[in-house]
Amino acid sequence: MLKDLLIETWRGKSLARILMNIALGERVVSLKGRILDIGGGGNPSYLRYMDVSDATVDSVNIEAPRNPTYFHDLNEPFPIADATYDSALCINVIYCLRDPDLMTREAFRILRSGGNYVLVSPYVFNDNPEPEDYVRFTRMGLERLLRQAGFQDIQIKAIGGRASAAESLLDPIRLFYPIRIACRLWAIFLDRYILKTLD
Repeated sequence: MLKDLLIETWRGKSLARILMNIALGERVVSLKGRILDIGGGGNPSYLRYMDVSDATVDSVNIEAPRNPTYFHDLNEPFPIADATYDSALCINVIYCLRDPDLMTREAFRILRSGGNYVLVSPYVFNDNPEPEDYVRFTRMGLERLLRQAGFQDIQIKAIGGRASAAESLLDPIRLFYPIRIACRLWAIFLDRYILKTLD
């Protein structure tokens, strides 16, 4: 992890992106067949952490510079036939959509039976169930969204914690490289060994 932290910080990646990429590499061991990267395109850093060597990766996006396979607004039904893909990725996109329910239903529709859906959504606040908390795509909100779209076997994993969230909020300051590394290491230490007792 330290090697990735050093290299990816040097490349200009945020701590949130680094932790997400590492978690994807640990949890999404390999994806095969056809993959649709929803909101992706270009050469996203997270694909370096997943084994997609036996896969074809297509993308759907409205941003032309990303050179997507399907140039399309994610707020509209996808121009893709049912059960076309073995896996779908939705990495840091869902919070940008006017209708995340529609996009999640579309992801379910284009997946073959038993397909994998990998969804990542940034969240910089602790869950506040009183008795429920859905608006900021909390665990409850994500699970509800996925179940309503038809997904059954749902696993939700938090990445980072309060200290790494705070570090991410301070990231635009762009401190010198050694100071940024020290802050990131301190945030990871706090999340793993001290602040996790607050969640």
